[in-house]
Amino acid sequence: MEQVSAQLAVQRYLDQYVEGFQDCSVADIKKRFPPQKANKAAFVMLARRMLGISQNVIVVPEVNPLVVIKTVRLTGNEKPAESMVFQKIDFTEWCGNIVWHETKTYKFFANTFLAMFVYQQYPAGKRVADEDMIFKGIKVVKIPDYDLDHGIQDMRNEVRRLVNQDQLEVTETRNSAGQVRRFNNLPGISFNGICHLRPGGVNGEDMVDLPNGQRIALQRFWLNSGYIKRLLEE
Repeated sequence: MEQVSAQLAVQRYLDQYVEGFQDCSVADIKKRFPPQKANKAAFVMLARRMLGISQNVIVVPEVNPLVVIKTVRLTGNEKPAESMVFQKIDFTEWCGNIVWHETKTYKFFANTFLAMFVYQQYPAGKRVADEDMIFKGIKVVKIPDYDLDHGIQDMRNEVRRLVNQDQLEVTETRNSAGQVRRFNNLPGISFNGICHLRPGGVNGEDMVDLPNGQRIALQRFWLNSGYIKRLLEE
């Protein structure tokens, strides 16, 4: 199925499940389902319940690309409240000689639709509690090929350069409470306006070994909040 047609098919398929939930508060939607324990993935769990599934991957009939649930909370200026996290970085692959189109990162985004469940965090011009946020619906998006082959690949190339040319700088400081904070010069949120790396381990001691022998906090791939806003508007 051609990509645009497949994307529309996914959008229509998901819309039929959430039509009765649009513009409802999180609290009102929860009332329609058995109680659930509060946790960091509460919005994801609510999305699953609306679709009647138990995992983050959605099976859409006759559509080959993967469809994955992601959640977005919009601020008062309609910008996502935070960047969006994805998989942890495999530095052995990223810094090796494998071509870009064969990497797990490329294959994931090239073959995946993101089903973004959008919640309005400022429904009346001011921030409200999570229970009072309004569910606005689903927007099915896909990372454009150009952004994959330039923005995201550019970040991978910069990581390779820093590690393979021994230019990665990792420093540690301690605050007044004795807690260790680690810093590095991997591509941050201002790198290219699309994506960045950020620590994403269980805690600060969740470390990985790099191909050049350095140790660094486990890193995850993130899409910038500003870029998510662009995807939602397209």
